[in-house]
Amino acid sequence: MALLSGSTNPAFTLPAALKFREALLAVPFIVSFASFLDETSSLSDLVLPVPTFLEDWGDDIAPAGHSGDAVTLSQPVVNAFHDTRSMADVLLAAAKELGGEMRRALPWGSFRECLEEAYRGTGKSWENALREGGFFSLTPGPSRAAARASGPALPKVVEAAFEGEAAKYPLVFHVYPSTSHYDGRGANLSWLQELPDPVSTAVWRNWVEISPGTAKELGLSDGDGVIVASPSGSLEAFVSLHPGVAPGVAAMPLGQGHSHYGKDARDRGGNPFSILPAREESVARGPAWQSTRVSLTRAKIGGRLVRTAHPEGQWKIGNVM
Repeated sequence: MALLSGSTNPAFTLPAALKFREALLAVPFIVSFASFLDETSSLSDLVLPVPTFLEDWGDDIAPAGHSGDAVTLSQPVVNAFHDTRSMADVLLAAAKELGGEMRRALPWGSFRECLEEAYRGTGKSWENALREGGFFSLTPGPSRAAARASGPALPKVVEAAFEGEAAKYPLVFHVYPSTSHYDGRGANLSWLQELPDPVSTAVWRNWVEISPGTAKELGLSDGDGVIVASPSGSLEAFVSLHPGVAPGVAAMPLGQGHSHYGKDARDRGGNPFSILPAREESVARGPAWQSTRVSLTRAKIGGRLVRTAHPEGQWKIGNVM
């Protein structure tokens, strides 16, 4: 059995070359705790509806570097819109039904009760923590003198490596989180789809950004439809000229390209994650998102890239004066 939290959507955010979908479907029984039917939860045998983050309880530990102890709390800011139950509450209810050792290990009636009991043991006021957003130490950790270093320990320089031959794929592919959808989790909300991108002012579709000089070399114009191809796959997009993009680079926001996730997210172009290679960084060991080359080929694409302003109005002085 596989238990999947609805806070992630790996069937969408992992490169297609990793074959996550095929691996997941090999599991005999799949349970998703999800607020929406997305690419991952749609593969499940059982979907248990959970609240959104605005309707649920939670806690988190402050990142390293914070002075003193800190635990943040989240609490519902709106009433639940549907009859949902958090993943933690479902597991607590299951422990109660199982009884015996499992019930003794998880004795709380709800996740809120679990949080309240756990943090009351700190000796600090639960009510104050709810008002302030968490438990924060007013006394920083003890100071100590740093040891004198013999010399700076600089990281080893690693030569950048990219998938694809430069002759066939001349542009370095740069992907970045969308200001509206981040990695795709906001794409099912129409009001976020309608929020114009700060630079391109585009809405509802995806686009690929190249510099005016690169566009001239490739014989492309602003708004042209193109096929963005990498050694791992291809997708459709519209060209958006952006003078801030380095020559020889094609930049693309993440977030669009869903096959599921509701009518507002579905069929809004291609998914940039799908054409990334199944590679990891050699130093940080994280996903190597910036490690492939692409080519752009003019193609006829249905519709057009809708914008709320002139495509060059943000940066071409001749359109402003």
